[in-house]
Amino acid sequence: MKKLIIIILVLLGIIVIYSVVEGVRKHKEEANQMTKNETVGAAETVNFDGEYVVDAKASKATWTGKKKILVEWIDKGTIDVKSGEVNIKGSETDWAGTEGKIVFDMTTIRSSQTKGEAGESSKLDGHLKSADFFDVAKYPESVFVLKKVTKNNDGTFNLDGDLTIKDVTKPVTLASITNLDVVDGSDGKAIEARGRVTFNRADYNVKFGSDSFFDNLGDNVIENEVALDLVIVAVKK
Repeated sequence: MKKLIIIILVLLGIIVIYSVVEGVRKHKEEANQMTKNETVGAAETVNFDGEYVVDAKASKATWTGKKKILVEWIDKGTIDVKSGEVNIKGSETDWAGTEGKIVFDMTTIRSSQTKGEAGESSKLDGHLKSADFFDVAKYPESVFVLKKVTKNNDGTFNLDGDLTIKDVTKPVTLASITNLDVVDGSDGKAIEARGRVTFNRADYNVKFGSDSFFDNLGDNVIENEVALDLVIVAVKK
Protein backbone atom coordinates (compact mmCIF):
# COMPACT_ATOMS: atom_id res chain seq x y z
CA MET A 1 0.00 0.00 0.00
CA LYS A 2 2.83 2.39 0.91
CA LYS A 3 4.59 1.56 -2.39
CA LEU A 4 1.41 2.39 -4.29
CA ILE A 5 1.08 5.74 -2.52
CA ILE A 6 4.74 6.55 -3.27
CA ILE A 7 4.28 5.64 -6.95
CA ILE A 8 1.17 7.86 -7.18
CA LEU A 9 3.01 10.79 -5.53
CA VAL A 10 5.95 10.38 -7.92
CA LEU A 11 3.63 10.35 -10.92
CA LEU A 12 1.86 13.45 -9.66
CA GLY A 13 5.23 15.15 -9.18
CA ILE A 14 6.26 14.28 -12.73
CA ILE A 15 2.96 15.66 -14.10
CA VAL A 16 3.35 18.92 -12.15
CA ILE A 17 6.96 19.38 -13.29
CA TYR A 18 6.01 18.66 -16.91
CA SER A 19 3.14 21.18 -16.74
CA VAL A 20 5.44 23.89 -15.37
CA VAL A 21 8.14 23.22 -17.97
CA GLU A 22 5.60 23.16 -20.81
CA GLY A 23 4.02 26.37 -19.55
CA VAL A 24 7.40 28.12 -19.47
CA ARG A 25 8.17 26.86 -23.00
CA LYS A 26 4.87 28.18 -24.41
CA HIS A 27 5.33 31.52 -22.66
CA LYS A 28 8.78 31.90 -24.23
CA GLU A 29 7.39 31.05 -27.68
CA GLU A 30 4.58 33.60 -27.32
CA ALA A 31 7.00 36.27 -26.09
CA ASN A 32 9.36 35.58 -29.00
CA GLN A 33 6.47 35.78 -31.47
CA MET A 34 5.27 39.09 -29.99
CA THR A 35 8.79 40.52 -30.25
CA LYS A 36 8.99 39.35 -33.85
CA ASN A 37 5.63 40.93 -34.70
CA GLU A 38 6.61 44.21 -33.03
CA THR A 39 9.87 44.26 -34.96
CA VAL A 40 8.09 43.64 -38.25
CA GLY A 41 5.49 46.31 -37.42
CA ALA A 42 8.15 48.85 -36.55
CA ALA A 43 9.98 48.13 -39.79
CA GLU A 44 6.89 48.60 -41.92
CA THR A 45 6.31 52.11 -43.22
CA VAL A 46 3.13 53.09 -44.99
CA ASN A 47 3.66 55.04 -48.20
CA PHE A 48 1.24 57.98 -48.27
CA ASP A 49 2.87 59.71 -51.23
CA GLY A 50 0.48 61.29 -53.71
CA GLU A 51 -1.92 64.16 -54.31
CA TYR A 52 -4.91 64.55 -51.98
CA VAL A 53 -8.04 66.69 -51.88
CA VAL A 54 -9.23 67.88 -48.46
CA ASP A 55 -12.63 66.49 -47.49
CA ALA A 56 -14.24 69.71 -46.24
CA LYS A 57 -17.30 67.99 -44.75
CA ALA A 58 -15.24 65.55 -42.68
CA SER A 59 -12.59 68.10 -41.63
CA LYS A 60 -13.00 70.34 -38.60
CA ALA A 61 -11.46 73.51 -37.14
CA THR A 62 -12.16 74.43 -33.50
CA TRP A 63 -10.99 77.75 -32.02
CA THR A 64 -10.39 78.70 -28.39
CA GLY A 65 -10.14 82.24 -27.05
CA LYS A 66 -9.63 83.46 -23.47
CA LYS A 67 -9.76 86.59 -21.36
CA LYS A 68 -6.43 87.60 -19.85
CA ILE A 69 -7.44 88.43 -16.28
CA LEU A 70 -10.68 86.47 -15.94
CA VAL A 71 -8.88 83.17 -16.56
CA GLU A 72 -12.08 81.15 -16.18
CA TRP A 73 -13.59 83.01 -19.14
CA ILE A 74 -13.02 80.70 -22.11
CA ASP A 75 -14.89 80.87 -25.40
CA LYS A 76 -14.85 78.11 -27.99
CA GLY A 77 -16.30 77.64 -31.44
CA THR A 78 -15.78 76.36 -34.95
CA ILE A 79 -14.88 77.51 -38.45
CA ASP A 80 -15.78 75.44 -41.51
CA VAL A 81 -13.00 74.12 -43.71
CA LYS A 82 -13.87 75.27 -47.23
CA SER A 83 -11.34 73.41 -49.39
CA GLY A 84 -7.75 72.29 -49.61
CA GLU A 85 -5.18 70.07 -51.21
CA VAL A 86 -2.04 68.27 -50.09
CA ASN A 87 0.79 66.80 -52.13
CA ILE A 88 2.65 64.30 -49.94
CA LYS A 89 6.24 63.41 -50.84
CA GLY A 90 8.81 61.29 -49.03
CA SER A 91 6.37 59.76 -46.53
CA GLU A 92 8.68 56.76 -46.07
CA THR A 93 11.62 59.00 -45.14
CA ASP A 94 11.66 62.67 -44.13
CA TRP A 95 8.53 64.04 -45.89
CA ALA A 96 10.72 66.61 -47.65
CA GLY A 97 8.89 68.34 -50.48
CA THR A 98 5.41 67.85 -49.00
CA GLU A 99 3.24 70.91 -49.59
CA GLY A 100 -0.40 71.92 -49.44
CA LYS A 101 -3.07 74.50 -48.70
CA ILE A 102 -6.17 74.68 -46.50
CA VAL A 103 -8.86 77.33 -46.97
CA PHE A 104 -11.17 78.31 -44.08
CA ASP A 105 -14.61 79.85 -44.60
CA MET A 106 -14.56 82.75 -42.13
CA THR A 107 -18.22 83.55 -42.79
CA THR A 108 -19.05 80.38 -40.83
CA ILE A 109 -17.20 81.34 -37.64
CA ARG A 110 -19.47 80.59 -34.69
CA SER A 111 -19.30 79.98 -30.95
CA SER A 112 -20.21 76.75 -29.21
CA GLN A 113 -19.25 77.78 -25.67
CA THR A 114 -19.19 81.19 -24.02
CA LYS A 115 -19.10 82.44 -20.44
CA GLY A 116 -21.66 85.09 -21.31
CA GLU A 117 -25.30 84.97 -20.29
CA ALA A 118 -27.93 82.85 -22.03
CA GLY A 119 -28.40 83.98 -25.60
CA GLU A 120 -24.95 85.58 -25.73
CA SER A 121 -23.66 82.97 -28.17
CA SER A 122 -25.50 84.38 -31.19
CA LYS A 123 -24.45 87.89 -30.18
CA LEU A 124 -20.81 86.75 -30.02
CA ASP A 125 -21.14 85.11 -33.45
CA GLY A 126 -22.17 88.42 -34.98
CA HIS A 127 -19.42 90.28 -33.17
CA LEU A 128 -16.74 87.85 -34.38
CA LYS A 129 -17.90 88.41 -37.97
CA SER A 130 -17.80 92.19 -37.61
CA ALA A 131 -14.94 94.60 -38.33
CA ASP A 132 -14.04 94.48 -34.60
CA PHE A 133 -12.73 90.99 -35.18
CA PHE A 134 -12.47 89.15 -38.52
CA ASP A 135 -14.54 91.43 -40.79
CA VAL A 136 -15.79 88.45 -42.79
CA ALA A 137 -17.75 90.57 -45.29
CA LYS A 138 -14.44 92.00 -46.48
CA TYR A 139 -12.22 88.98 -45.75
CA PRO A 140 -14.37 85.86 -46.23
CA GLU A 141 -11.44 83.42 -46.31
CA SER A 142 -8.34 82.60 -44.30
CA VAL A 143 -5.63 80.35 -45.75
CA PHE A 144 -2.87 78.12 -44.38
CA VAL A 145 -0.14 77.28 -46.91
CA LEU A 146 2.12 74.38 -45.95
CA LYS A 147 5.82 75.03 -46.60
CA LYS A 148 7.73 72.39 -44.62
CA VAL A 149 7.14 69.15 -42.70
CA THR A 150 9.45 68.08 -39.86
CA LYS A 151 9.19 64.64 -38.28
CA ASN A 152 9.81 64.61 -34.51
CA ASN A 153 11.53 61.86 -32.50
CA ASP A 154 8.21 60.83 -30.93
CA GLY A 155 6.69 60.13 -34.35
CA THR A 156 4.62 63.32 -34.52
CA PHE A 157 5.11 66.07 -37.08
CA ASN A 158 5.42 69.85 -37.16
CA LEU A 159 3.97 71.63 -40.17
CA ASP A 160 5.52 75.02 -40.88
CA GLY A 161 3.72 77.39 -43.19
CA ASP A 162 2.07 80.75 -43.73
CA LEU A 163 -1.29 81.72 -42.24
CA THR A 164 -3.20 84.53 -43.96
CA ILE A 165 -6.00 86.33 -42.09
CA LYS A 166 -7.46 89.66 -43.23
CA ASP A 167 -4.88 89.84 -46.03
CA VAL A 168 -2.00 89.66 -43.53
CA THR A 169 0.38 86.71 -43.88
CA LYS A 170 2.56 85.45 -41.02
CA PRO A 171 4.59 82.25 -40.48
CA VAL A 172 3.08 79.72 -38.05
CA THR A 173 3.72 76.15 -36.97
CA LEU A 174 1.02 73.50 -36.84
CA ALA A 175 2.50 71.47 -33.99
CA SER A 176 2.34 67.86 -32.82
CA ILE A 177 0.47 66.46 -35.79
CA THR A 178 -0.27 62.82 -35.04
CA ASN A 179 0.73 60.19 -37.55
CA LEU A 180 -1.67 59.80 -40.45
CA ASP A 181 -4.54 57.37 -39.91
CA VAL A 182 -6.80 55.73 -42.47
CA VAL A 183 -10.43 56.68 -41.72
CA ASP A 184 -13.85 56.79 -43.33
CA GLY A 185 -14.32 60.10 -45.14
CA SER A 186 -17.52 61.53 -46.60
CA ASP A 187 -16.95 59.47 -49.74
CA GLY A 188 -14.90 56.37 -49.00
CA LYS A 189 -11.51 55.82 -47.37
CA ALA A 190 -9.35 58.82 -46.51
CA ILE A 191 -6.38 59.85 -44.37
CA GLU A 192 -6.71 61.96 -41.22
CA ALA A 193 -4.26 64.20 -39.35
CA ARG A 194 -4.84 66.13 -36.11
CA GLY A 195 -2.91 69.04 -34.62
CA ARG A 196 -2.99 72.53 -33.14
CA VAL A 197 -1.79 75.90 -34.42
CA THR A 198 -1.62 78.94 -32.13
CA PHE A 199 -1.56 82.41 -33.66
CA ASN A 200 -1.37 85.95 -32.34
CA ARG A 201 -4.50 87.75 -33.52
CA ALA A 202 -2.85 91.14 -33.02
CA ASP A 203 -0.49 90.24 -35.86
CA TYR A 204 -3.55 90.15 -38.12
CA ASN A 205 -5.13 93.40 -36.91
CA VAL A 206 -7.85 91.65 -34.95
CA LYS A 207 -7.95 94.46 -32.41
CA PHE A 208 -11.04 94.21 -30.19
CA GLY A 209 -10.15 93.82 -26.50
CA SER A 210 -6.42 93.58 -27.26
CA ASP A 211 -3.96 95.31 -24.94
CA SER A 212 -1.64 95.55 -27.93
CA PHE A 213 -3.89 98.33 -29.25
CA PHE A 214 -5.85 99.69 -26.27
CA ASP A 215 -5.07 100.79 -22.71
CA ASN A 216 -7.20 100.71 -19.56
CA LEU A 217 -9.24 97.66 -20.60
CA GLY A 218 -9.27 96.27 -17.07
CA ASP A 219 -10.61 92.74 -16.85
CA ASN A 220 -12.03 93.02 -20.37
CA VAL A 221 -8.64 92.26 -21.94
CA ILE A 222 -8.90 89.33 -24.35
CA GLU A 223 -5.80 87.21 -24.92
CA ASN A 224 -4.06 87.76 -28.23
CA GLU A 225 -3.20 84.08 -28.52
CA VAL A 226 -5.88 82.03 -30.28
CA ALA A 227 -5.66 78.24 -30.51
CA LEU A 228 -6.99 76.45 -33.57
CA ASP A 229 -7.38 72.67 -33.26
CA LEU A 230 -7.59 70.96 -36.61
CA VAL A 231 -8.85 67.62 -37.84
CA ILE A 232 -7.96 67.43 -41.54
CA VAL A 233 -9.33 64.58 -43.64
CA ALA A 234 -8.13 64.15 -47.21
CA VAL A 235 -8.90 61.76 -50.07
CA LYS A 236 -6.35 60.68 -52.64
CA LYS A 237 -6.99 61.94 -56.17
